[in-house]
Amino acid sequence: MRSSIAVVVILVLAAVAAFGETYNLTITDHRTELLEWFTEVRLYAVDETTDERLDEEPIVVLESPSDPIRLLLDPGRYEFIVWMFWFPIEVHYFYFDVEDAEQIMIKIRSYELPEELIVR
Repeated sequence: MRSSIAVVVILVLAAVAAFGETYNLTITDHRTELLEWFTEVRLYAVDETTDERLDEEPIVVLESPSDPIRLLLDPGRYEFIVWMFWFPIEVHYFYFDVEDAEQIMIKIRSYELPEELIVR
């Protein structure tokens, strides 16, 4: 009986490890609550040389994001877009690249806040 319980526990642990969250991109504001300030975050895949969007639809949409954002993305170039409840259009924040088999951490506070989002 004990050996069958041990086998079940081992199988469950192996399944959790196999299907656990995997990510290669972390976007953080280092607990400054900047991400929580955004109504929505969208990521678009873009052409690596022209920065033109490859598709009209975003590849990721996160409503009411929180710190940190962790994602698994294919290698390529991406555009980070934000929406604010008081601003009627999307706002480009920055571009970033994902390399194959590389863990990336983006600190959004190191990018200048778009002028459209600065409250005066």
